[in-house]
Amino acid sequence: MESTLTLPDQLGKAANYIKNLQVKVQKMREQKERLLEIEKINTTMDNGLMIGFKSPEIGIRKSGSILEVVLVTGLDGQFMFKETVRVIHEEGADIVNANFSYVGDAMLHTVHAKVEDGNLSDERISQRLQETLNDMLMELRP
Repeated sequence: MESTLTLPDQLGKAANYIKNLQVKVQKMREQKERLLEIEKINTTMDNGLMIGFKSPEIGIRKSGSILEVVLVTGLDGQFMFKETVRVIHEEGADIVNANFSYVGDAMLHTVHAKVEDGNLSDERISQRLQETLNDMLMELRP
């Protein structure tokens, strides 16, 4: 025997289903944006070789209430830079300076943030940043 759901229960299930679809669509849009950014960079040719993609390297240094995050990426790293800034902000740090510069075929991103002592663990932020970057790289691999 099948149990029938009441109308409010059916509407609740439908609403949850729609919310889940909206989350999936948003994630797909973000992934598409990342892929388009990398494709745009990688279409730049240098003597017939594709340039632009480089595995990111991240370094974090904390001195008192100052946090310095250095991210080295390929020329495709703008989105990684944006995600780095987002994570730092989410962890409660106040970003006072963020910039990037080109160094050959790499980009050097630097973020300086002020943190309240005791409110931010450099190990925690390092772990979150590494996880975020690893997740992004996994999504981009075929």
